[in-house]
Amino acid sequence: MIKTLARSVREYKLPALLSPVCMVGEVAMEVLIPLVMAKLYDFGIEQQNMAVVVQQSVLLMLLAVISLGFGCASADLASKAATGFAKNLRHDMYYRVQEFSFSNIDKFSGSSIVTRLTSDVANIQMAFQMMIRMAIRCPVMLVLALFSAARISLKLSLVYCVALPLLALVIFCLIPTVFKIFDKVFKTYDSLNNVVQENIHGIRVVKSFVREDKEIEKFSGISGEIYRLFCKAEHIIALNNPVMQICVYGCILAISWFGARMVVASGNLPGAGLTTGELSSMFTYTTQILSSLMMLSMVLVMTIMSRSPMRRCAELLTEEPNLVSPENAVKEVGMVVEGMNALPAALELAERYQVEMPIVQTVNAIVNKGMSAAEAVKSLMERGLKNELPQGYEK
Repeated sequence: MIKTLARSVREYKLPALLSPVCMVGEVAMEVLIPLVMAKLYDFGIEQQNMAVVVQQSVLLMLLAVISLGFGCASADLASKAATGFAKNLRHDMYYRVQEFSFSNIDKFSGSSIVTRLTSDVANIQMAFQMMIRMAIRCPVMLVLALFSAARISLKLSLVYCVALPLLALVIFCLIPTVFKIFDKVFKTYDSLNNVVQENIHGIRVVKSFVREDKEIEKFSGISGEIYRLFCKAEHIIALNNPVMQICVYGCILAISWFGARMVVASGNLPGAGLTTGELSSMFTYTTQILSSLMMLSMVLVMTIMSRSPMRRCAELLTEEPNLVSPENAVKEVGMVVEGMNALPAALELAERYQVEMPIVQTVNAIVNKGMSAAEAVKSLMERGLKNELPQGYEK
């Protein structure tokens, strides 16, 4: 399935590869910023050293600008890659449908093909864009932030050993349930499109037999089913947020309690132990670590939502037409003529079947050989009489 869809990336491979590279650069700058802020506070503000304040402030601004540049470049490249991929995928699917026989069309149904070319491709486009950006950003942010936090204080970093497994457990328990619901949603979309298509095509029949209320009731039932399924999925996904908040605030409370004791024990002296600037950096890394895991869960949910559209689009691309042209099929029409081009063709046929066509020959002489109209009429009038009708049709 993945290989089948990946063929549609084609000329957009370079933007799709460069976007994650720029995203890694953006994440690296964001992870370095808390370290610079810690130095700014500990060695600049705390020790009232303006030279260090100016130096670290300039470095902080430089890192922010570089991070912004990488982020803009990554977003631009990802959007080009995703929209180009969707364009090629839609093109490949449409051309594949043109090769289908009637039995292939009936197998998928017209409404299902329309859904695959529109809604399914749009969902795949969003998932592809999120995968080449957020699916790279979240793991890299998680690893770099954990490494930086452990570099500041390995003891305080043990707090994450409790929060991360708890959040990961909740996320991976919710994913299978959500996938089943979204699979039902896309199948119900096909039914909804089928009802709309039948109603519009047969609107004269519906109005003739006064079936408007029945059709509205049928549409409302399917639409309500989609609403119910989406609400159920969103309620399950919404459980991520409170668990995330519990983990974030729990980590902040634990780091504040144990970190404050470590700062007091070290006398807030750089090199002697944990400092106030480093403690503030730990708060930033806490948000980065847990939010990256939360965003990773959203990427997984989006990927799960797109699994069904991906499978449906791959089915359309891999479907073999039942009607196949033979090897010796006629691929070119021998002669198609109309208008003035019919004169040479008619003469060629007359010569092939040895039939006299004096009027056609005369008109051809006028059009193509420059004979005057007077000469043409004279040649026809002086032509000897000849009975060209079969026997029995002379009179």
